[in-house]
Amino acid sequence: FRPDPAVAAIAAWEPERPVEIRERKHLHNICDMQPERPLDGSVRKLTFRSANFLLGSVVYQDDYPDDASRVYAFHQQHDWDLFLRGGSTRCRIFTHHPGDFGEHNYWTGDLGCRCGRFFQHRSAVLALYDIPADQPMQFIHACFPKAEFREVAETEFALFAAGPAAYAALLLPNGWSRTEEGEWAGIEVTSPGAVNAAVCEAGEAADYASFAAFREEILSNRLTFDRGARRLVYESKRCGRIGLGADGSRSVDGVPARFDWPLYDSPLIRSGWDSGVVEITVPGFPARTLDFTLPPHS
Repeated sequence: FRPDPAVAAIAAWEPERPVEIRERKHLHNICDMQPERPLDGSVRKLTFRSANFLLGSVVYQDDYPDDASRVYAFHQQHDWDLFLRGGSTRCRIFTHHPGDFGEHNYWTGDLGCRCGRFFQHRSAVLALYDIPADQPMQFIHACFPKAEFREVAETEFALFAAGPAAYAALLLPNGWSRTEEGEWAGIEVTSPGAVNAAVCEAGEAADYASFAAFREEILSNRLTFDRGARRLVYESKRCGRIGLGADGSRSVDGVPARFDWPLYDSPLIRSGWDSGVVEITVPGFPARTLDFTLPPHS
């Protein structure tokens, strides 16, 4: 199999400026074969692509329509991830609620718990966790591979990483501790508490005078974590006032977020939700329209 040259060009595309890429996909269906009709509801995914980092997340997910399919909510799902380009493929950061069985194992998915909510705006992502009392793991953890970063700095409630050409901050308002022994030594940090939260913000190194200047700006941003109300608000100088609540509320600068997204919304690929038509515009290639509503060739 050889991909269409335009598809290969999309994979190798380097945007001239930071871009947001939106996707919307139907909920995972419990049937292993292609269903006659997808489940109602969808998952909205956002990727912020800058020259030297990529930050992506599941910003909103509809509820499953019934108890039989709801078990697949967050099934082997990686909810957010920051990748700092230019170094190792392990130069990345994410948080997760660990499990101890099946598809909800120590680093994979949230099957049977469904305790995480996430929201991203541009280069900042918020994570909010409300872990039920019957869950054996009453903490969250983060992948923060210290040896993969060019430089690391730490405070009681924050970790900072410098990649080859980008900076990252991971804020943990419940505090954190590093795993010093065993398989995940030097990679894992844990944060205690069933009601928990995390904020990650990234930036291009060229946009700051130094790594210290990046840290100073992040620490001056206001972070409010109301554990009783299960609400997290982060006021970023570059991304605005971002709010996330366990009740499903999400907002930017006080305006509720809307999620009536298309199937694809990016500079190269566009498709309306449930339209069946995909438009592809790749520099150096003729524009193309794929219409999946047409009957197949006989």
